[in-house]
Amino acid sequence: MNRTIDGDVWESPTAKNKKCLLTISLLVSNSITTIHKCLESLQPLLEQVDSELIIVDTVGAEKSDGSLEVAKKYADKIIRFEWCDDFAAARNAGLKLAQGEWFLFIDDDEWFDNVDDFVTFFKNKTESKKYNTLFFNKHNYSNLDGTRYNEIKVPQCVRLVKGVAFKGRVHEQFTINHLPSKHINAFVHHYGYVGKRNKSKVERNEKLLKEALIEDPQNMHMWAQLLAGYGIRTEENREKTKKEAIKALKQYEQIQEKSNGVQRDGFTVLAYLLKILMVEKEWTAALEVKEKYEMMLKLSQYEQCILNNLDYILFVNLKKENEATRHILNYIKNYRWLQKHEGEYLNQESFYFKNDVSLAKLFGLSANLLIHEREKENWQKILHVAEKLPWAGSVKYINQALPIVILAAYHENNLKILEDVCEQIADKGGKLPVIFGIAVRAVKEDLEVDEKKFVKFIAKLQSEDAFILIQRALDAEKTGMFTQRMSKLQKAQVKCTVPCDELFSLLIRNKIDPTPHIESLTYEEYLATVNQIVIVYAKKRAQIPAFAEQIEQIWDICSKRELLLMSLRHKYLFSPDITTAEIKNELGNYADNVVNFAQTIYLPELLEGETSSMLPSEIRFGIFVQRAIAERKAEHEAQYLADLRQGLKYYEAADRLIKRLLREYDEKNQKQQQVNAEMSRLGSQVKVQVLEMLQRGENKQAEPLILELAELLPGDLEVKKLWVLCHRGL
Repeated sequence: MNRTIDGDVWESPTAKNKKCLLTISLLVSNSITTIHKCLESLQPLLEQVDSELIIVDTVGAEKSDGSLEVAKKYADKIIRFEWCDDFAAARNAGLKLAQGEWFLFIDDDEWFDNVDDFVTFFKNKTESKKYNTLFFNKHNYSNLDGTRYNEIKVPQCVRLVKGVAFKGRVHEQFTINHLPSKHINAFVHHYGYVGKRNKSKVERNEKLLKEALIEDPQNMHMWAQLLAGYGIRTEENREKTKKEAIKALKQYEQIQEKSNGVQRDGFTVLAYLLKILMVEKEWTAALEVKEKYEMMLKLSQYEQCILNNLDYILFVNLKKENEATRHILNYIKNYRWLQKHEGEYLNQESFYFKNDVSLAKLFGLSANLLIHEREKENWQKILHVAEKLPWAGSVKYINQALPIVILAAYHENNLKILEDVCEQIADKGGKLPVIFGIAVRAVKEDLEVDEKKFVKFIAKLQSEDAFILIQRALDAEKTGMFTQRMSKLQKAQVKCTVPCDELFSLLIRNKIDPTPHIESLTYEEYLATVNQIVIVYAKKRAQIPAFAEQIEQIWDICSKRELLLMSLRHKYLFSPDITTAEIKNELGNYADNVVNFAQTIYLPELLEGETSSMLPSEIRFGIFVQRAIAERKAEHEAQYLADLRQGLKYYEAADRLIKRLLREYDEKNQKQQQVNAEMSRLGSQVKVQVLEMLQRGENKQAEPLILELAELLPGDLEVKKLWVLCHRGL
């Protein structure tokens, strides 16, 4: 039977009442929509790890929305806490009952996606004894769909030692920074700041923070939280944040003994103020504030990164180029230090300016520097920066920096540094990422680059990656080594996927069937290849007809061939500078490709008659264009025009194309009408002359003129009558 202890604590009859490995403490208010998810997500952890669950009831049974009854099904203990606008006090109520070696706390509007990492950690005695704080991820959602969120690392699981307690009315934290720390990939969903709930929580937090600051005006943690709540997104919020930040920094100046925590929060206040001044373009004021307070702060490497980023923006706008460059280099140095000291990175990390300290930010800043040096053709400086960059694990951030570094390595003929970069970004099997090939292709298009020399340079890289094998084959084209290089490509079964699509053109140029390098591609892979080939040939549009003709000579008809050809010819025909003569030359080929492609994937009956409305518009257009061209060859002009107009009805994108053909026909027709009218006028004059000659009996002289009229006006009845008169006499 359930029982109550001292009138304050409800205890389950199955409660262990003994030391255990883990205590989970949960604040419960009125979150009936989420508490089921919360408790269910904890169940695997409670079942697999020696643990207990303590519920801190902050509303009371009489005011509960049913959450308390739900909690009783899972809890070992429930302690009643009379809410007093103090989160630390509520957390400490649960902490006092804890019997675990470790203490994990969350709220009833949060739930874990998966707790396997927790289970693994606590079952590994070596791991659980080695560390004192466990960080996990929290997704703070800004919409109900769960598609927008801010991810932060939270130290909400600690080893319990003497002196550990919570402090802070709101945004509570532990009194002890308990090292060493470990981060696990488990994450908790938190929807507490979505919609109306967000507004009410922000207002509640602001009230509690201001009350705490009245009691303790030098509490920098409360100041930092207050500013974070306001933010800097709107002008109104910036005004509030600026006003409070100035107050906070004045209080900071008066603090005699500044602990590490106080300095961290003081830096946060300074950073908010600097960001606002920069938004307001108060560059000189920002510099003065920075110089005044920077000397009062002992910054961690993480905070130095944040300040390096702000310094870069500041000095760029103050036109102090060398200073701006120095701060980018300092950012790289500080971030590399954090990478090498994972535990310190974890402890220094702050949720306030999380996006300012990341690989994305590092490579963004570095790209700015490299672009600047690229404009000055300072290739050695670029390579100097490249040597300092953390390329490993950064593939998705290097798209701007990598082409500049490759270009610099080429100009300096420095293969070694490029080898180093490739080694860092390649996977364990030595395969280079797609971005490398894309970067090389971008450099090839640089007007200052000799493509043949550049290909030779890249081909020297000590890599067996498919893209490098293709560069070696390109380098060997029209030499005795070409066959050997191509044999190696075929043996490696290199596919014509992006960025290896260059292989396709190489095969076609050398009259080699591309089928073995294409047949195994998925539709998505092949479509990407087609798009890339079209992009390449769009820049040399005049070569498309000849290239398409080569493809048809080498590659047997199939759906993939026709898709590529229709795509190439579409790009050619729909070019803004296409001429009418070029349209007439290639339109039939394009239509044939469209129809051939359609015949490989659609039922024949869908392509007949008026064609099925289920077909894509371009397919229907191609079918009617093919029919129109057949009618033109048969000299059925009326049907030719009708089919063109019908095709245009299905594919409005061809409006300009078809109207040019129709306009040409109209112009030709008008000219013919003008010629006919002139012939008719001249014929009438000759008819009168012939008739006068016949009347004078000059029949022999009139006969040649009548024959000329017959040629000029075939089928004219008056000419026939004149011929009869000429031979019968008057």
